[in-house]
Amino acid sequence: MAKSDFEPPVYSLRVGALSQRFAESLAQEEKLDLVGNTDGGLRLRFVQYTPLVEFPDTIQVDFLSLGENRSTLAIYSRSKYGYSDLGTNRARIERWLSRLQGYEETIGLST
Repeated sequence: MAKSDFEPPVYSLRVGALSQRFAESLAQEEKLDLVGNTDGGLRLRFVQYTPLVEFPDTIQVDFLSLGENRSTLAIYSRSKYGYSDLGTNRARIERWLSRLQGYEETIGLST
């Protein structure tokens, strides 16, 4: 497993519920395709195309149980082409976590 750039949040949800809510929170994300769903929905793979030149970036999301009603996630976002992504992958992860937090607040749950 790759080293994390920052500590992921812990959610007061069963791991399957976190996976479902995460997927729902991405409904408005542009140029995003779900290309893999394995381990009973606990590992999702996406391809998202960059806005300008539409380079494909690959994103893997692993959902991890921390016991009953506690879970977290690990997001790996990678550029397929180029030498530098100019912060695109980190910004994507931060945006996705923010969307999930906003989604959780909207439906009355908290991290």
